[in-house]
Amino acid sequence: MLTPQTLQKLPDDLIDLVSEVQTDIIKSIAKKLVKADYLTPSAEWQLYKASQLKMSTKEITAMLAEFTGKSKRQISPMPVRRQSTTTPRYTELTARTAPPL
Repeated sequence: MLTPQTLQKLPDDLIDLVSEVQTDIIKSIAKKLVKADYLTPSAEWQLYKASQLKMSTKEITAMLAEFTGKSKRQISPMPVRRQSTTTPRYTELTARTAPPL
């Protein structure tokens, strides 16, 4: 059985875990931005996941600026390169991973 002290500490542990996941996602996006200098489809997917973790656009932009060394102005209009939607691989991947519209 869980003690009252353990129950009281659980929300703090959960908040720490979510914060760590958010940071890991943004660091991953930042690495892709530095390497490719555009928003890859996988980075775009990670942005979607970050927003599901209740991160605001302002928070995401600030963290990306910090981790990439770019200014917030450079981050905001980041171009997106889309993979051709006619390839079988694209269709297969999106069928498994695309969020519902």
